[in-house]
Amino acid sequence: MSPTHKPSCRIAAALVSPGGLVFSATLNRTAKAFALAIVGGEYIMRWLPRGTHDWRKFVKPSELVAGLEAGGIEMLDLTGVVFNPLTGNMVLRGIRSRRELYGGWPQDSLTGRKA
Repeated sequence: MSPTHKPSCRIAAALVSPGGLVFSATLNRTAKAFALAIVGGEYIMRWLPRGTHDWRKFVKPSELVAGLEAGGIEMLDLTGVVFNPLTGNMVLRGIRSRRELYGGWPQDSLTGRKA
């Protein structure tokens, strides 16, 4: 994980209330994500200005989970989201895709311990 993402994970963990939930979304740092988000979205479809995405700043799911867990957030769910450009719909997938959604809550909410 990029050093710039670690403070965000710590801040999210510090700001969530006991019993609250933390949700996060990121583009996965894979060749597929590069092809679809940058090449497809910026250069072919021109949905976004060129240079919007920096592949080096994409976060792998394991990196985000590690950062959130280090801040005291227990991961509850990791779900992939796939965009269908033909229909304009996004579909949740159980497999790892180019975009990931995360849900978690403070560990003290489960155990009664203070974070």
